[in-house]
Amino acid sequence: MKRPSVIALVLSCSIGLGAESATDHPTGSRTTPPTIELLSPLGIVKGTTQRLTVEGYNLHGASEIHFSEPTIRGRILQVQRMPDVAEPVQLGAAGLPTTVDLGPQPKRYQVDIEVNIENKANVGPVGFRLVTEFGTSPTGKILVEPKYQITSENSLDHGAGDTTSKLKEVSLPVILTGVISEPGDEDFFAVTAEAGEQVVFEESGVSIGSSINPVIDILTENYTPLYRGQKSRNKSGRPFSYRFQEKGTYLVRVSDYTKTGGKNHFYRIRVGDYPLIRSTFPLGVQRGKTAEITLKGFNLNPEKIEVLGTPSWKDEFENVTVRREGQKDASYAESFSTPSLLIRPETSKGRTFNSVKLALGNHPEVKANGNNSTVTSAQKIDFPTTINGRMNSDAHYFRFTAEKDQLILVDVTAAQVGSKLDSVIDILDADGKPVALATLRAVAVTYTDLDDHTSKQAEIRFQLTEDITAGDYLMLGSEVTRVTRMPRQPDEGMAVESFPPIIPGRRTRGTTRLTSFGTSAQAHALGTPMYKVQVHPPGKEFPPNGLPVVQIYHHNDDGGVPNGKDSFLKFKVPTDGEYLVRLRDTHGRSGEDYTYRLALRPPRADFSLSSEPRTPNIPRGERVPLRITAFRHDGFDGDIRVTVKGLPTEIQADDTVIPSGQMVATVMLHANASAPIGKAFPLSILGTAVIDGKSVSRSANPADSLQFVAVTKPADILLMTDKREVVLKPGQDANITVSVLRKNGFDGRVPVEVLNLPPNTDTPEVGLNRIVITEEIDSRTFSIRALPDAKPIEQMIYVAGIVETRSPQPNTFIAEPIALKIVATSDNASNGK
Repeated sequence: MKRPSVIALVLSCSIGLGAESATDHPTGSRTTPPTIELLSPLGIVKGTTQRLTVEGYNLHGASEIHFSEPTIRGRILQVQRMPDVAEPVQLGAAGLPTTVDLGPQPKRYQVDIEVNIENKANVGPVGFRLVTEFGTSPTGKILVEPKYQITSENSLDHGAGDTTSKLKEVSLPVILTGVISEPGDEDFFAVTAEAGEQVVFEESGVSIGSSINPVIDILTENYTPLYRGQKSRNKSGRPFSYRFQEKGTYLVRVSDYTKTGGKNHFYRIRVGDYPLIRSTFPLGVQRGKTAEITLKGFNLNPEKIEVLGTPSWKDEFENVTVRREGQKDASYAESFSTPSLLIRPETSKGRTFNSVKLALGNHPEVKANGNNSTVTSAQKIDFPTTINGRMNSDAHYFRFTAEKDQLILVDVTAAQVGSKLDSVIDILDADGKPVALATLRAVAVTYTDLDDHTSKQAEIRFQLTEDITAGDYLMLGSEVTRVTRMPRQPDEGMAVESFPPIIPGRRTRGTTRLTSFGTSAQAHALGTPMYKVQVHPPGKEFPPNGLPVVQIYHHNDDGGVPNGKDSFLKFKVPTDGEYLVRLRDTHGRSGEDYTYRLALRPPRADFSLSSEPRTPNIPRGERVPLRITAFRHDGFDGDIRVTVKGLPTEIQADDTVIPSGQMVATVMLHANASAPIGKAFPLSILGTAVIDGKSVSRSANPADSLQFVAVTKPADILLMTDKREVVLKPGQDANITVSVLRKNGFDGRVPVEVLNLPPNTDTPEVGLNRIVITEEIDSRTFSIRALPDAKPIEQMIYVAGIVETRSPQPNTFIAEPIALKIVATSDNASNGK
C-alpha cells in the first residue's frame, strides 16, 4: 500500500481548514511555544551525514540543535515557511471536541538540518531539541541505526505492502519500515535467507514514540506459518531469533496486536545477525565490588562479563560527594545513593544494540541456594544483605534474626530491571505464620460513585457523607489509603495521598495514588464500599457495630512509587527472635526468566529531584515558574534547599526550600529586558539537604542532558495581584484579586492557578475549569483558606496565569510572589496587605 514516508508524531483526526477570519477566532492570536509535528527520516545510519527535516509550529529562527548523545552533531541548513495544513480537532474533557478558542493556526515551518553521526555512536533512540526565537522545542526523537539496507512498505524499488503479488526480494540484514495506517492493516515483506541462517527481529519504533503493538510473523511464500508472533499484549514486540532451515524466499508479516491503526502506528524492524541482551543474572552488583554477570540474549560472546559496581552517568541519582556539615575540604567523602548502572558490553559482533540496567546495592550479596522452597528449608541470611535468586518453585523462604523495635526494609528489585517476576512478599514468624501489623475497625461506610476508578486515580468520587474528613484512613477492598482533601464543590472527588501530590490551588495531572500499611492500589468498580477505618494494635477485639474488623499483615504485592510492580514493605520487629521472608510470584509462576534481588536493609534516608518544565522559556522582562518535586527516600523529611546554577547574568532564579513535610516547591525564573533571544543556556538544578549530619546534594533529572533555559519575546499577558503579603490563622480566609493585562493581540480567557501553597491550605474556588479570568473581564477575586489544622509557616506563593495554545509545552506566567504567613491562633492575623 502506498503511503507517505514522513510519519506524523502526533495522533489526531483532521478537518478541513479554510481561510480564517477574525470571526473564526474572536479571542485573537496568541504566542504558541515551538512544537515538533513531523520528522523525516525517523532513522539515520551511524557513520554517515544525512539531512533531517523537522516540521512544526513556530520554528522560525531555529538557530541550534542539541542532541542527547555527544557522538551526534547537527547544523541548521535552512528554515522555510510552510503552507497551513488541515487543522486537527482539538479535544478537551472526556475526549470531546473543546469549545475553547485557541486562536488562528500558528505559522508552520520546516527546518532542514545536517546531522552527522559518528561511527562509534550506539544504536538506539536519541533525543534532540531545537532552539528558536520562540524558545526551546519539546524533545524530538530519532533512531541511530546500523549499516543495514532500509526497505519501506511503500518502496517501489524494494516493493512491499499489504499484498504479496509484486514484492521484490530483499536480502539480509535489513531494516523493514512502514505504517499500519488503518485498523486491521497487515504489511508484507519478501526476504531471502540462506540455509541455517539465524537472525534477530526487533521492532524499534516504539522507542521513539510509535503507538504500535507489533506482531511479526514469518511465513513461506505460499503463506504457511513458520513463526507466529506473540499473540498477547504483554509479549507483543519482544525481540526474537529465528533460524531459516532452507535457502529461499520468506514472507515477513507485520500487524498490530490490537488491530488498530493510524499515522502513529509506524514501525522500524531490525533484521540481522546482531548482539542483543534480553536479561542478566544476577540483576545487580554491590557498590564498589566486582561481580560476574551472565548475559542472556542473542549473539552474545562472551556470555559472562565482569562488572564493577560504579554508577553510570545516566543513573537516576547523581553520584555526588558528601561532606560533614561545615567541613570545607574533601578529606571526608563517600559515594551516596547510586542505585543503578547501565551496561552495553562489547561482543565478538561489536557492541550490543541495547543497554541494560543493573541495580546497585549497598550491602553484602549472596545467592539464593534454590533449596529454600519450604519453611523448614528456609535459607539463613544475615542482616543487612541482598539475595540474588531465580524462582524455581512456588516460593522462596529466607530466615533471619531481628531485635524488638528494629526497623527493617524488605525491598524487591525485579520488574524494574527487566525480570518477568511479579513479586509478592510476606513476613512470617519462626513457624511460618503471618505476622500481624494492625487491626482495622470500620466505623463508617460510603460507596464509590459516578464511575469505575483505576488503581492510579488520586481523586475518588463517592456518595456524599459527613462521616469522612481529611486525615481519615479509607479501606476499599484490600487497599488502605488516606484522605488529604475533601471536595470543595459538588462536581469534585476527595483527594487521597498521591505522588506527585495533588497541589492545592491548581489542577494536578499525572499523579499516582499512594497506599498505607503495605497494601497495594487496586481498581474499584462503581459502588465499591469505602470504609472509614480506625487503626488499632494487632489482635484487638471490639463489640460488633455492623461493620468489618480486619486484621492486616506484613504483606505487599506492588510497592508503588518508586518500586512499581516490585514489592516493598517496612517491618518494625514486634519482639526479639527469628523471622522469615517469603517471596512468591503473584501468579505462581517460576522459571529461568523469573529472577530477583531481595534486599533486607536498614533505612537509608535520601532524596531525588525532578523539575517541570525541563526547558523553561522565559519572556523578556517577565517571570515563569519552575516546579521542583522531591521524592523522599526511606523516611527522610528534612528541608531541601534548591538552587539553579550556571545562569547568565540576564536570567535570575530565586533560591527556594522544599520544607519538611512537603514534596514540591516553585522556583521563580526572571529574564531581564536585555536578555538575548534565540539562545539556550544549560539548566542545572541542585538540591542540598543535611542527612545524618552531612551535607548531601542531588541534581534534578541527572539522566536528562537536554535541559535548557531560553529567552523569548514578551508574553501575551502580564499578571498583577493586589497583595504582597497574606497573614492567616487556621480557619481563616483571605481574598486576593488578580488582574491581567492582555498584549500582542491576545484576548482569550486566562485560567489561574496558585502555586506553592503549604499543606492544609487551599483555594475553595477551584473547580473543573480552575479559577478563570474569562474573555469579558480583566480581573478575578478568589480566596486563600487556611484549614483548621494548618500549622504555622511562612512561604512564598505565586499566582500563575495560563495562555492556552496548541503546544504540549506549558505557557504559564506568574505575578510577583506573595508572602503567605500562617500564624498560631493566639497571634494577630489580617486578611492580607
